[in-house]
Amino acid sequence: MKKILGRGLAILALTAGLAGGSLAASDVRFGFSFSGGMAHIDGGDFNRYIRDQNAWVTESNDYWGDESHTIDWKEMKWLPKFGGELTLRFGRYLGIGLGAEYIKKTNPGTFGYAYEDSFIDYFSTYYEVFSENYSSQTTVSQTLTVVPITLSLYGFLPIGSRAEAYVKIGGGYYLGKLKSETSDEAENVYGDINYWNNGTPYPPHFHMVLTGNGTETWEATCNAFGAHFGAGFNFEVSNNLALFAEAFYRMANFKEWTGSGAQDYTIRQTWGETNSIDPTNLPFSDTMSYHDNFNGQLWSYDDIWDSLRTGTYLQFGMYENGDEPEENDWTENVRPTEINLNGFAFKVGVRIFFGGGR
Repeated sequence: MKKILGRGLAILALTAGLAGGSLAASDVRFGFSFSGGMAHIDGGDFNRYIRDQNAWVTESNDYWGDESHTIDWKEMKWLPKFGGELTLRFGRYLGIGLGAEYIKKTNPGTFGYAYEDSFIDYFSTYYEVFSENYSSQTTVSQTLTVVPITLSLYGFLPIGSRAEAYVKIGGGYYLGKLKSETSDEAENVYGDINYWNNGTPYPPHFHMVLTGNGTETWEATCNAFGAHFGAGFNFEVSNNLALFAEAFYRMANFKEWTGSGAQDYTIRQTWGETNSIDPTNLPFSDTMSYHDNFNGQLWSYDDIWDSLRTGTYLQFGMYENGDEPEENDWTENVRPTEINLNGFAFKVGVRIFFGGGR
């Protein structure tokens, strides 16, 4: 990486030297561009968390020899991007650009868990069937939005009368926002059903049904400085219009995410004896609700599972100020969450110039 960056700086130094001898006789051209493209990112803790959740589900099912856990959640690797840039050209070889981009993508996922168990107690004239069925579904939707404001130095190399190649290097200030919405639904059904030895129901029967649903939402922001370098190709359609394609590598790491969140949960329990073998019209019920608004920060840590193959699995989320996770026998490597945009990107677009020809 350092070798590539060094070559880029050497090329820019050369082009700047070439431009120095001709700037006095050159026209300064002002222009702007519009572009669209895709960025491939590492993601840091964001994508590692998704990888680790997939690994935990697979290894947990293998360990227990069942398929009780399910997951459908993929890493967020490719992000669409749109942007524009104001540019100044100094002669044929040198230019600067002030740009802004808009990068946004939503990454949904689901987790599931199902468990059931039953056993029978036999007596002289009847038997009891005890059963428990539990199921839960969690839906997650996280949206990452980034607005980079960049400053770039360009070095151009003409190729024929209408085309030119270029390299660029620069830095920027990145405005980041991460929004998360999680919804949970769960149900636990317990039954104690009596039967005569001939299989005829022998009421009364006892049932208990516990249902829960809830949501957790939070939004965090973080700003960071970044750097980029790359190369591209311009093709002039006319003296004032050019088409271009560009590829570049970006480095930007967001730390210290802070924001606010809210939790809403409702749990309802019904129970009692009935003459039906189904858990309907139960005589007793109770409902409990919970709501909380909080300010906090995103924290990451490794969850320790010695019995599973990988052993540790990253967790991250927003924790209320003063209630950060702590290291203990099952938690290690507690730290502020880091989400990066490190990776290659490409874009295509159109440039419009005003002023003299190159």
